[in-house]
Amino acid sequence: TTRISFNGILSSGDKSAIISGEGGIPENEQKLNTYSAVVAGSELSSGKSNGIVVGEGVVKKLSAQIGDTLTLMGYMKDGGINAVDVNLEGVRQTGISEIDSITAAGSLSLIQELIDTEGVHKIVVLLKNTKDTVSVTTKMEEICQKYNLEYKSWETLADFYKSLKLMFDVVFYVIILIIV
Repeated sequence: TTRISFNGILSSGDKSAIISGEGGIPENEQKLNTYSAVVAGSELSSGKSNGIVVGEGVVKKLSAQIGDTLTLMGYMKDGGINAVDVNLEGVRQTGISEIDSITAAGSLSLIQELIDTEGVHKIVVLLKNTKDTVSVTTKMEEICQKYNLEYKSWETLADFYKSLKLMFDVVFYVIILIIV
């Protein structure tokens, strides 16, 4: 699926919150998004192109409710500022309060309109089988070289995962050492 990243300010009229998020194709994002859960409202859908889903902390900062019309402001690609009206469709929770206090997601077309572009920042590929990684990686690298694109594997982007795995590995080895 294709994605576009953005930063901006989301306003309920009385209150504002700085946000950082991504726009994507709603149906594809639902297949890929396994790190958070909608705790109020609903996920985005293609039928509601001006909908937005925000983190639990964002909705608290704005004192907003599902169905409210909010104003999303962001920087356009040429440096100007643009604003679009959005409807609050849902509230997500990741379990990490720092992320929940700044995160937002909208449809790809909405965010492209906000930042005045037709492009995307990234293409995300999800494999059905991990064993296909090597063959797909080789093909992806060929395509990226041909079109002068940057390629990064999930391992390169997964600093949090690596840190957490290292911590559990150390704890596991300490427990084994104590048992031995």
